[in-house]
Amino acid sequence: MTSTLEFTFTNEQQELREQAREVARKGVEKHGRFNDSWINGFSKEFAQTMAENGWIGMGWPKEHGGQERPAIERVIVAEEMIAAGAPIAAMWFVKWVPQLLAIAPTIKKQNTFHICSLEKQHGA
Repeated sequence: MTSTLEFTFTNEQQELREQAREVARKGVEKHGRFNDSWINGFSKEFAQTMAENGWIGMGWPKEHGGQERPAIERVIVAEEMIAAGAPIAAMWFVKWVPQLLAIAPTIKKQNTFHICSLEKQHGA
């Protein structure tokens, strides 16, 4: 017996994809298209657009300012941004925050990881 896995997006996920595709299109129109946009496509202004749409920190815990949205939603947005070549390098690293928050107490306890604050680095 052969079984198959059917994967379809919900209506809400499809709407998110269409919205992300349109934002990406406008971002490329305004800021240019970047190959490997998640590495070298930087635009502070486009990062603000992403934030206004609620697409930075999508998977972060709420107690750390996130939305606790499912990973599939972050993947949908990221896929559209990368496919279009939108300048997302400024916010790409934030996808790792939930993992860092989850292991930070253990790492800190083991004294194997040091996070330098801006106050220490710059005397702010």
